[in-house]
Amino acid sequence: LNGNEAVIFAGDTAAGKSTLVAGCAVRGYGVVSDDISALSLNNTSKITISPGIPHIKLCEDALKFFDLKKQIHSTSLNQEKYKVNILKAGFIFEPSVLNKIIIIEPSERSDFLTTEIYGTEKFQKLMKHTYRPWAVHKLGLTSNHIKLVAKIASNIRVFCVKRPVRQ
Repeated sequence: LNGNEAVIFAGDTAAGKSTLVAGCAVRGYGVVSDDISALSLNNTSKITISPGIPHIKLCEDALKFFDLKKQIHSTSLNQEKYKVNILKAGFIFEPSVLNKIIIIEPSERSDFLTTEIYGTEKFQKLMKHTYRPWAVHKLGLTSNHIKLVAKIASNIRVFCVKRPVRQ
């Protein structure tokens, strides 16, 4: 979070989203959420992110890299990740305006490549990175969800960052 504008880092499991959030937090940026970002339209038609749980789940190598080992609270089930409390690192407790979405994609590249996504590809990637899309359908919210994703696609810049796979 920079000011009252937030960025969402999206991507598949193990893409590096939480590690990137931790890097932002230790550099003084506020954190609104780690795992799940609940989006809504506010009264001014801006898309906002509601605050999540004030912790980040990190792998042991990320804890060592950021020197956060002393802040471990517990181990997540079935994962080699650890919860790190981020209250002191600047957790944001108020809804924040969504500024952009960055989709992280590990690749076989040896360098980073950032591209802005447009059109159908943008909409498809946003749909792909919806948390539990089967639940949206089961709850009868598909129409509302498609409208919100379309609103996001038409009002928010979306970037794809291809990053090297960890060696």
